[in-house]
Amino acid sequence: QPMPDASARVSTLRVCAARAAAELSRLHAFQEQVESERRWRDLFEEAPIGYVYEDTQTRFISANRAAQRILGLRADEVPHTVGLDLVAPTREAQERVHDSLAAEQVGHEKPYIVLELRRKDSGQPVWIHRHSRPEPDGKHTRTMLVDITEQVLAERERNRLQHHNAYLREEIGREHNTDEIVGRSAALQTVLARVRQAAPTDSTILIEGETGTGKELV
Repeated sequence: QPMPDASARVSTLRVCAARAAAELSRLHAFQEQVESERRWRDLFEEAPIGYVYEDTQTRFISANRAAQRILGLRADEVPHTVGLDLVAPTREAQERVHDSLAAEQVGHEKPYIVLELRRKDSGQPVWIHRHSRPEPDGKHTRTMLVDITEQVLAERERNRLQHHNAYLREEIGREHNTDEIVGRSAALQTVLARVRQAAPTDSTILIEGETGTGKELV
């Protein structure tokens, strides 16, 4: 049988070993948590979509690199940025953002809205899809920004060209209007076909005919 003092030492060693094992387990769990947070932080920072963590008054708390790039922000400017200050001063943009904020402030998730902003660094316009999700604490939101500036500008250019094309067609129609010419004969249709063929060109055309036959309509 071991001596009483030896038994006490064994018991003490066992207690110390158990405490050491518990501490090692705690440290391992802490390291795993730190590594997990680092991975999530890297995903947040490197995501191709802009993410902003802000309060319900749009004061920025954090913003990833994509959001900084979209909004023209430096990293040191993020904590001093108020999102509302970046919204374009147009009636449409102001109404949209305030409608969205009113919903978020009562805990309602707002789906994508198209919003025109102004970059902080240059004041140039930028268009985004904005999606904001309120946090359970009711004081903060997580906002996602998708840059759609190229699509908006391309759509505007396409509309401009379509309107310009319609205008040119209208002008040509006014200058070379044959709708007021009455007649369906084969000879007249041949003349009108030649008129339509010659109208788009810069050629000088001599129109001959008796007085009163409607030469001015061609």
